[in-house]
Amino acid sequence: MVRASQLIPTGQSKPLSIAGYQWSACMNKLLIFTNTRKVWRHHTRGDYWVLDRESGDLCQLGPNKAEPAHLMFAKFSPDARYAAYVYKRNIYVQNLATLKVRKITRTASDSIINGTSDWVYEEELRLR
Repeated sequence: MVRASQLIPTGQSKPLSIAGYQWSACMNKLLIFTNTRKVWRHHTRGDYWVLDRESGDLCQLGPNKAEPAHLMFAKFSPDARYAAYVYKRNIYVQNLATLKVRKITRTASDSIINGTSDWVYEEELRLR
């Protein structure tokens, strides 16, 4: 389905190490979760990359100058034109054609966490 050579980022010599992945509904894009970090009990923070199988492009998601391993819960839009994710307690949407990033929430603080839960077993809310 995907060759390892397609998963080598520009400037690197080895393919991404995959911790998780998700196909778009039309199977033409692959969302790759890598470089993970544990948050509470699960590895939910990391880097996300998108492979466009039609063009062969491999691009990393995130706002400009995003810290490594800080994105959470990335998902494709139903038409796979966008990806949404959580970064530093705010929700973002990224256009996968232009890579333009739009910040959806701007209220993150020590007491406001957008896009994820705090101090709850996710299984109890069927979030995992």
